[in-house]
This record gives sequence, structure tokens and C-alpha cells, in this order.
Amino acid sequence: MGTPLFDKGANRRMIKMHDMSHLRDFDKKEFGLFPVRVAQWGMLVFACLDDTAPSLQDVVGDLSTRLANYRLDEWEVLGERTYDIQCNWKLLVENAVEYYHLPWVHPRLAKTSRIVDHHRWQGDGMYCGICTSPVTTTDDAGWLSMKNLSGLSTVEQASGYFFGLFPNVIIFVMPSHAFIILARPVSASRTTETAWLVSHPECAKDASNKEINEVLSFWDEVNLEDVSICEKVQRGLAQNPYAGGRMCYHFEEPVHRFQNMVIDAMVGRRHIPVGSAESTAA
Repeated sequence: MGTPLFDKGANRRMIKMHDMSHLRDFDKKEFGLFPVRVAQWGMLVFACLDDTAPSLQDVVGDLSTRLANYRLDEWEVLGERTYDIQCNWKLLVENAVEYYHLPWVHPRLAKTSRIVDHHRWQGDGMYCGICTSPVTTTDDAGWLSMKNLSGLSTVEQASGYFFGLFPNVIIFVMPSHAFIILARPVSASRTTETAWLVSHPECAKDASNKEINEVLSFWDEVNLEDVSICEKVQRGLAQNPYAGGRMCYHFEEPVHRFQNMVIDAMVGRRHIPVGSAESTAA
């Protein structure tokens, strides 16, 4: 903690050992810890070691405006899950922002988040997004157990927003809660995830432990389904015959956007993409 024993707190022998009086122009301020940029968006706190990186507001772009009614900075953690996954982190993000796989991988989710009700949800910023609007209410809609937050628009009360915030944060925002995943690369073929169920205190105070656990279990089930398919994709990519493929624009445009962000980062290009010209829900 700041050059201990340089001149205080030691006996005569130690003072002689650590005597700095013969050094000229020694300024303790020049030898401190490296400064770290810290900024908050919603319920998340970001730390950045790069002084030249864009501001966090530039990175999140119009998300602050588009999600303003949710008051995300007031939300709190209700539950947590961890996952050890045998695949590359980029596959997990790509999987989270496309809905081509939905009917075959998520039979339960597909009942309330129907593929025909998905829309591109893309504005300015370092994120790739899709939206389900309207969310369909069914007897098996595990994510609808908690009451909606007040102050949401009519569209927001009936919609779910799913997006990846570059590079490795995945966020699902619902009218009553959100499921947030932080994907940490361990190696080229292994990733650890920490996931949190968060909600506004207004929604959480009236929810029973059973209802909260039901919501968390629902997203845990969905995420494990994604983990299974992503691990299979990883094994497929590792096979020598694989030479790449094509993307379906209707379903996988956010994947294309994400891959261009990765390419920009790898070649050192600082570029924040603009939004989509197509109409989206909210």
C-alpha cells in the first residue's frame, strides 16, 4: 500500500536498508496503481483498462433510451447460476441473438416466444438484438410468473428483448425481470458463464420464493438447452471437413452484425455500428 518502510514505521537498521534520501525527484504519485475507468449502465458496472476505448455510453448506444422505462439501475439480484461449457464464447453469443434454432432447441420457450412473433431490434451501439412481441401467455409460461413493472408502455408489457452487448454480456429483458449472462472465455473451446436473475424491487416484493424460483428454473432450462446445442456446434467446427457456411438473413442478421464487431476488434478498428432501417417492435 504505497511504498511502505521507505521512511517510517521501521527500526534504524531497516530505515538504513530502505533509505531513499539519496534518490532525487522521487514522487510517490508517479508509482501508484494503474487507474481504471469505471462506469455504470443499468444494474451493471463496467471496468475498462483502455484509456482510448469509447465511453460506455457510446458502447450501449441507444439502449439507455430504448429501455428507459425499465429503470434498470434500480434492479436487484434474485438468483444466480454458473455453467462450465465446452465451447467457444462467441458461439454462445451468436446463439443468444438469433432465433433460427428456436423451434428445435427450445420447445417450451417456443410456445410463449413464437418464432413468428420475433423481430429485429437493432439501434445504434455495440449490441445485437432481437425482440419477441407479443409474448404469448400459456399455462406453461414459466417466465411470466411475476407481475409486470409499472410505467412500461403497452408494447413493453407484452414484449421480451434479447440482445448481446459486445463482447460477452447477454441480456434478456422481460416486463418483470431480466436474465443476464456473463460469458468468460477460458480457452478456445471452453467458456464459463455466470448468470443472474434480476428484477425491480417493485416486482420482487410481491413475488413468492416459489414464483422467483420458477422464473429462474425456466431460464436455467433454456440456457442448458443452448449449452447443449452450442457444445455440439463446437464439436462440428472442430472437424476437418468443415469449411464454413451461409447465414439466413431473416433469422441471422444479428449474428452477421456480431461477427463484424469481432472482426473490427481483431484488426483494431474502432467502429460503433448504426441501427437498422427496418421497423422493429418498440
